Amino acid sequence: MSLLAFLGGRHDKKAWGRALFASGCKLPAKPDVKKYEKITDQMIANDCKIIKESAHIILTTKNEAVRSKRKMIMFSRYSHLNRLEPYAARKQLPLIQEAKAAAAKARKVK
Repeated sequence: MSLLAFLGGRHDKKAWGRALFASGCKLPAKPDVKKYEKITDQMIANDCKIIKESAHIILTTKNEAVRSKRKMIMFSRYSHLNRLEPYAARKQLPLIQEAKAAAAKARKVK
């Protein structure tokens, strides 16, 4: 764990901006912390929702094609969530842990 992640990660605003915005996007010259916080909260909530829904589908579906597609979606969102986690507010940590637990259960399905 890096020192910035240990401190909450929000001290390095350039790294935070790179985690939020797609590569190739021009980052704002002066980051707006309030906007970054709002965007981060929304993205984390969305990623967690998609991960939990995908895990549920993976565990309940009998269709292999659906399961395979949902695994790809879940892993993509999981990766994105891991990039954002160092910048998460403390109130979101239980939500992130729930999503990670759901993903761990779904990973065991073949």
